[in-house]
Amino acid sequence: MNAIKQRIIIVEDEALLRHSFVSVLNQSSRYVVVGEYDNLKDATKRIYELSDLIILLDVHLFGEQTIESINQLKRINPYNRILMLSSDVSSKTVISCLKNGADGYLAKEDAVLALGSYLDQCMKFDHVLSPAAANSLVYYLQSPNSGTNNSTELHSFVTNEMTNAQKLVYRELVKGKSYQDIGESLGVSKNTVGQHVQRIYKVLGVHSRAELMSGNIPALEFS
Repeated sequence: MNAIKQRIIIVEDEALLRHSFVSVLNQSSRYVVVGEYDNLKDATKRIYELSDLIILLDVHLFGEQTIESINQLKRINPYNRILMLSSDVSSKTVISCLKNGADGYLAKEDAVLALGSYLDQCMKFDHVLSPAAANSLVYYLQSPNSGTNNSTELHSFVTNEMTNAQKLVYRELVKGKSYQDIGESLGVSKNTVGQHVQRIYKVLGVHSRAELMSGNIPALEFS
């Protein structure tokens, strides 16, 4: 019996690059491209028709940023994963995408070399950053002006808005574990983990694990 392939939608205005991605993915045993577009309007219609997608979205389509569209796409189905594609790996752009709900960021140069591997990481951990994007983010976080290297602030945050169950999920989430692994370790279903995660994101004011991991990761106290 053939395994069900993960469905991919690609939104990229560079035709040669888009066709290259399609060719690579459709030869894979794990992935299948169910839509390729050079514009968001047509892609969005297809996204409404399907679920359980990984969406590869160009940060700049014909010169126009798509960052503000991430939230809109997430509202269609919050469980769809959105991975941004760009040659721009400036910390400002990477962080803007993550704050708007992107689940990952791939430099196009990195994606060309190992797209399948990055998709595998996203499937396992629900988020992914390619090396160029990760390096830019680390550089920013280590900058004296980033405001994120204050160890007192980093570890002293305590929230009263989460239940202990949600805090347990949170503690495993920031370790990079998948929903399945978290569920197995805590003795709950993957769907229950997903419900807890959505509440955690709401409490912390983030939209994705990638955004959570890009900023301060506070310690939680248990009542």
